[in-house]
Amino acid sequence: MHGVTTDSILSILIFGAITMAFIYHTVLYVFSKDKLIIHYLLYLFFTGIFVFHRTGLIREFFGFKVEDYFYNYLNEPIQIIYLAMYFNFILQSIEVYKSKNSFLYRSWIFIMTLLIGYSIVFYLLKITFHFQTYTLAFISIRALIFVLTSIMLWQCYQLRHITFQRYILIGCTCYFIFGLISFVSNINVDENAAIYPPEWLMIGSFIDIVFFSIAMSYRNKKQWESMNLALLNDANEMIEMQKIVLEKQIVLENERNRIAADMHDDLGSGLTKITYLSQMAIDDYDLKENLSKINKTSSDLVENMSEII
Repeated sequence: MHGVTTDSILSILIFGAITMAFIYHTVLYVFSKDKLIIHYLLYLFFTGIFVFHRTGLIREFFGFKVEDYFYNYLNEPIQIIYLAMYFNFILQSIEVYKSKNSFLYRSWIFIMTLLIGYSIVFYLLKITFHFQTYTLAFISIRALIFVLTSIMLWQCYQLRHITFQRYILIGCTCYFIFGLISFVSNINVDENAAIYPPEWLMIGSFIDIVFFSIAMSYRNKKQWESMNLALLNDANEMIEMQKIVLEKQIVLENERNRIAADMHDDLGSGLTKITYLSQMAIDDYDLKENLSKINKTSSDLVENMSEII
């Protein structure tokens, strides 16, 4: 059963790295709720299934029948879906849905539809007709993928404008190169080759995941810095608002002090005058005139009090 790597140390190591990356980014998503991480987790999940199949662990855990079924019926669909999730993450990372480049958006829809459709149709035909060879379909779909990948990589390099996307595209380029090596070596299979064609693809995936993880870490770092800067700006704005409130409170307090002083001066002067005039009235000295002055002073005090209030 050529093409299945059993007890491969390389496959197991890469599967372990993918598992760790999946766990790490799952925890990261729980805390950050970053939607891009969901697309990355989908890519890691199907990559993990593809690599897990190549480790030979399916046979160890589930037996030969399950391994044979997986190899005969699910090997090709899983690999193509894994490539579809790869394309999806790449285009999501450059925010293709926001891009003004309509070619990339149409390519994203076309490639996802083509690859997932191919996987479903392949599986249905396989379980119906049980064919063993599918060389034409194998070569055709991968040749198309490589052509579209080349075009999209070029388009993406034109769009990149931040370091995060540059890391993503470097990883894509490495994966593309190793994918070509895998494709060529699959056409010219060497039974004595040190590295099987699928292993070249897994090595490319591993390097790609390293760059993706660096890119995601860089992106998260920038997001935290941006969030901290926003919090700092909010704190500064709050401090400025508190300064304005304090200044207004000082102005208000000064106005209160001025009003209190006015009340003290006005009332003190008026009451002193009333006391003096009333004393004169008691002494019956020009009683009518003093009572008139007392009345006027009282009225003035009431009017001044109303203005102050």
